[in-house]
Amino acid sequence: MKIVKTGYYGLDELDGKDSRSEDWKKQRKERGFDSSELWSLGDTIVKFSLPRIKELQRIESEVNADYNALIEGLEIFIRSNGNRIFTNKEEKKVQKALDLFGKMLPGMWY
Repeated sequence: MKIVKTGYYGLDELDGKDSRSEDWKKQRKERGFDSSELWSLGDTIVKFSLPRIKELQRIESEVNADYNALIEGLEIFIRSNGNRIFTNKEEKKVQKALDLFGKMLPGMWY
């Protein structure tokens, strides 16, 4: 899953060559997203959030261990491409990032 249209994360990368493309197009028009985003909702949320989290870190212009750990763990999370196969060390980093995400989310604004 990757960004295939501005603000849209989905599987319709084949530009109409998938038999579901027309259904997905209709769903995006009606509800702003299509069902392909639900296949791995965690990946969709992280792929949407990660570039914005990186920008918040840049704007704040300070070394923040929580942001660093959050970004590192979320990058590992999406790198797994939905299979969730991690080393023990990676698993700990991902879990820490997910915990931080929940903790930090209310304060993420600019």
